[in-house]
Amino acid sequence: MSHDLWLVNGEAQFFSGRDMDAWHGLGKKVKGCVTAEEAMKLAGLDWTVSKKPLYANQEGDFIALPAWGIFRDTDNAYLGYAGAKYTPIQNVVAFETANSIIGYEGAYYDTAGALNEGKQIFMSIHLPTAGFEPVDGDKHLSYLLALTSHDGSENLRFKYTEVRVVCANTKSQALKGAGSEFRIRHTKSYEGRITEVVKLVQTGIDISKDMNEKYQTMCKKEVTEDTFKSIMTGMFPVNVVEPEKTSTKTLNDIQEIKEMFKNNDDNKFPEISGTAYALFNAFTRWTDHNRTAKGGGKDLIKTQIKRSESSMFGSGEIFKDKAFDLVYATLPKMKDKPKPLYFV
Repeated sequence: MSHDLWLVNGEAQFFSGRDMDAWHGLGKKVKGCVTAEEAMKLAGLDWTVSKKPLYANQEGDFIALPAWGIFRDTDNAYLGYAGAKYTPIQNVVAFETANSIIGYEGAYYDTAGALNEGKQIFMSIHLPTAGFEPVDGDKHLSYLLALTSHDGSENLRFKYTEVRVVCANTKSQALKGAGSEFRIRHTKSYEGRITEVVKLVQTGIDISKDMNEKYQTMCKKEVTEDTFKSIMTGMFPVNVVEPEKTSTKTLNDIQEIKEMFKNNDDNKFPEISGTAYALFNAFTRWTDHNRTAKGGGKDLIKTQIKRSESSMFGSGEIFKDKAFDLVYATLPKMKDKPKPLYFV
């Protein structure tokens, strides 16, 4: 699966903040987040487009067509065609609109880039007020994703998501995830609809609040041997009638998750040890790092890439969603986690 990042002289038109690499190790890497103006320059998006009439050459005569082409002004590159009502939304307008939606200007842009020769652009804006922590230190970050196109394929779109967009693949994942989104067509009336998008962030914050409450509830429930077996039976092809006929691979997969569950990520957050939340995290880590990935062969790097693809937008993603639903549905059968004893 391709990243689709636009390469200019071998350099990806993309930047990644927080000193984090893109998934494919491309683009510029900076510390922290940046402003809209800095994001545009770092991602090579400080250019404009123009809408120009298209003509057909019929035996030397140029006949006007009922279509217009979109051209990048810096190199006159043809990006796509559009109809009469189409009004280009410039890159700078997309960034300015994002600033107005979040209600403040500052260093909040986490990623930005161009795809498919600059035909589509995207940006992720960190929303510090929308993040949450099920337990102290376990941070879940939230973003406002903005997308637009210059080839007529995409509206100006805004979506609240917890997926950090770094390329075309994670862009797709964010768009199909749970959340809310708003679209603005490329017409002259687009400016009048911008105020409607402001509700998007608040809706996203409400979604984050709901997820945080679910995670916190999972932190209060203790996984017993019986509930562990019940969940594993629901997740894997376990032969309940004749357990001895369960495949060795399935037994090994279950054992790996069990060890991760017990290890609790090196007990980074001891307060969640043995809880339903720790079990869900074990499913997530196993899917991201241990689950079999088809297509990688014996090449470890290719295998990890295939596993990453599956984990974010393939069968691995489906597996993690199933694990969350099953663990959460099993909470009523679990015991309340004992409260710690304090001695004075």
